[in-house]
Amino acid sequence: MPGQHTEKAFETAIEAHLVSAGGYEPGDRDTFDPVRGVFPPDILTFIKETQPQEWEYLANLQKGKAEETLLDDLCRALNSSQEGCLSVLRHGFKCFGRLFRAAYFAPASHLNPDTQKLYAANRLTVTRQLRYSAKHGNTLDVTLALNGIPVATVELKNPMTAQTWRHAVTQYKHDRDPADLIFQFKKRTLVHFAVDTDEVTWPHAFRGAAPISCPLIRVAEGERATRTIPVATRPPTCGKRSWSGIAF
Repeated sequence: MPGQHTEKAFETAIEAHLVSAGGYEPGDRDTFDPVRGVFPPDILTFIKETQPQEWEYLANLQKGKAEETLLDDLCRALNSSQEGCLSVLRHGFKCFGRLFRAAYFAPASHLNPDTQKLYAANRLTVTRQLRYSAKHGNTLDVTLALNGIPVATVELKNPMTAQTWRHAVTQYKHDRDPADLIFQFKKRTLVHFAVDTDEVTWPHAFRGAAPISCPLIRVAEGERATRTIPVATRPPTCGKRSWSGIAF
């Protein structure tokens, strides 16, 4: 079949698997705000649905400026050296004296249906060919986000086109600018994967950046039981299973 061995076909297969079996929804690349480095509609929908009282308080206070105010304070926290993406996801952020949650973690028990409902409200999205900066037209093969906040990027290569994960690593190190907000460590995405149909790894540094030890990402196997992906492993259907339900 023409095109079956292209990167686009690989990309399609991964998206289809994550949506059908990994707990993800397709993301809308057109809703991404490259200046803020987030997906505003996903963030606003999550907060309005899970924290109606806090949202009503802010909406009554700020009227038509409520959404912009919330997004500004969220990004201020994400960009802060004292907070950052991981802290915001874990602990939330403040806006006009109220605490807003950016995600809900798995409850310790299943006894409280309210906490289970909040946890289930988390929205994982997989977005293909994301144009992530207003400064240029570069795109990312796959971007994974939690409630509108990008947490991981993926560059895909298909050995059938004479490229492997090593070419993806080179792409990250030489063709990706660490100054772009989506790549700024601790502010937006937390991990970056270089993937082909057999192996997965991650680059340790971008162009011009000092080498860093990239954090391992914990991923779900089945019903959110977690494991850690080692460098350059060969799990079955590697590109599909590696991100099936990010555990949090």
